[in-house]
Formats: sequence, structure tokens, C-alpha cells
Amino acid sequence: KMNKVWVRATFLALFNLFMGDYVTFSALPFQGDFMSRLQATVVHSVFVLFLAAMYTSQMLAFNGSQDGTCRLASAVFWAAWGVLGFIVAASFFAFHKSCRWLLSSALIRHIHTATMHYHTSPEPPLKLFLNDGGLIECLGLISLLRRRCRWMLVTDATADFSMEMVCLRDSMQMARDERLCSFFDPTNPLRGVEPLMEDYRNSKKAYLRIGVLYDCWGPSDEIREQQSGEIFFVRMRLIDCDQNVGCQRITRDEVVDGIQPEPHSTKNGVPDLLRHELGGCCCDCCHSACNCGLMGRFPDISTGNQFLTPTQFALLCRLGFELSGSAMDELERCQEEQLGISDVVQHYSQAGPWPEKE
Repeated sequence: KMNKVWVRATFLALFNLFMGDYVTFSALPFQGDFMSRLQATVVHSVFVLFLAAMYTSQMLAFNGSQDGTCRLASAVFWAAWGVLGFIVAASFFAFHKSCRWLLSSALIRHIHTATMHYHTSPEPPLKLFLNDGGLIECLGLISLLRRRCRWMLVTDATADFSMEMVCLRDSMQMARDERLCSFFDPTNPLRGVEPLMEDYRNSKKAYLRIGVLYDCWGPSDEIREQQSGEIFFVRMRLIDCDQNVGCQRITRDEVVDGIQPEPHSTKNGVPDLLRHELGGCCCDCCHSACNCGLMGRFPDISTGNQFLTPTQFALLCRLGFELSGSAMDELERCQEEQLGISDVVQHYSQAGPWPEKE
């Protein structure tokens, strides 16, 4: 039910209070930080004065017995609401230079988040708040489709233990709702994506290849020249279930030269475990002392967002390298094939028309 606007707005407003961090755009970091803090202080002072004015008007209304006192309380009340409403309303026009400074306030940011307001401007904002976008779209695919990208590499490490590919389906549905594109099987364009995704789920393939067709909505006579793209989707899952844990640490030779490290000689027997048998919770001792799988087994780790043991981290890095390798190879092959076709078309277009037969 997260597709409802008010539900997403509420959750975003709540989670943004505790998660995320700021990125400041400024050529002079110290001066920019000082100015940003000063501007935020001015905005926060308006909110504080608003609360003080509300309290003052209430006290005047309760304690005053003369008409002048009541009129004064009413004037203070409506003046406070007018100033606050003007500041908040002006923040929605922050694309103008005169209102841009209002974006330095965290309170203004929370109001924009709660109202699902997206700030757009030719210039970057003074501050950009980075947060988890999982409440809207986890994969980041929609941004690529909006840019009409030709080649897209998408990785999915969400808690989709049953391989339903929920996040991918949600992203594709969002693209359809925005009428950005449609999806098809690139090896057989007459085939839909649902059978393709089902085949990927039941197979041992490391990646899923999905075709994208842009500009396919509207009457056929209004459709301009169509552009296609391809998505290479990599889902975090084990392909080779017979591989042991091996070395419990990432080594420099492994990262730089691609040399597989030798497993350490330990007494706990963890290097000899199969990867899908590895459990654990928060430290390496859990793998040997209590490998009960209460928190899940690799790679479906329930505590992946909170705790990762060094062994789990090393295995996740190796798994990512293992799964993305074949997808990158196929992507490069398709790019080279596309470039070859473009070169041939360009060659014949420059060669002129075919000679007429005598």
C-alpha cells in the first residue's frame, strides 16, 4: 500500500527525522557553511517567534477584559500566522534567488517532504539531503528510464528471499504509470516480460536481460521515432551452492590482481562450510559457536542492514563480483555489436545510393 501518496509522505517525513545526511554545495566550504547556518537560524527564529506569538495571544485573550486587549490578541494571532504562512509559501518558490535561502532550514525540508514537493531549479540547492529512497523506489531504475538510457545495469540486494523480484516489478509498474516505456524479451520481442522473469527465477543465470521500448504510448500517428534500451538485472543469490566459505577476509591481492586467497587454517571449521550454510549474527564467533541460522543464512541475512560479520562482508563482496562479471561481459558484447552495426550503417550511408542495374 506504499503507492498511496499520503502513506509515502508520512513515512518519508518520519524517517527523514532520523536517517540520512546533508551534502552542502559551496565553492567556499567554511563561508558557505556559516551562511547556511545563519539562514537556517533566521528561519527557525520565525518558527520560535510564531510559537511565542501564539502563547502571547492566548494569554491576552484569557486575561484581557477590554476590547482593546482582545483586538491586540487577534492582531498578534493573525500576524503570526501570516508571517509563518508567507515564509512557508515562499519556500515552494525557492527556484527564485530571493527565496533560495529558505532551503537551508531542516524544518522547511521536512515540510516539503511531507507535502511530496520536488524542488527543481537551474542551480543546485544550498543543501541536499540524502536518504534511503526505498520508500519510493529501491533500484534507482526510474531515474535511468526518465533519462532514456540505452544501457542500464541494475543490482538488487533487497530482502527478497523468495525471488519474487518485487522491487523490479514495482519499478516497471511505476514506469508504465508514468508512460515512460514498455518492456519485452530482447531475444523474442513478441514475448512479454512475465514469462521471462519466471524463467530467470527458475534458472541459475546470473543476470536477467530485459528490453525497453521508449515512446510507445499514444496514438500511432503521434508516436515519434522510437528508441530502445536494455536492462541487465542482477539479483543477489547463490548460483554455485557447492562452494566453500574459504578465506574469511578480503585480501589486497584479491582486489588488485584477482588472485584467489588461500583459506586460513582455523580450528573453528568455518572455511570448510558451504556458503549457504553460513549463519551468524554480529561477530565471527557466531559462525562457529552458534551457527543456528536464526538470523538467516548466506546470502539471505536478516540482519544485513544492522550487522555484518567480517566473513559475511567478504562473501558478499565476492558474490557481487561473481554475479556482475557475466552481466558486464554480456553488456559489453551488446555494446560492441551495436557499435558494429552503427559503423556498417554509417559506412553505407556515406557510400551513396546503390548503382543502378544496366
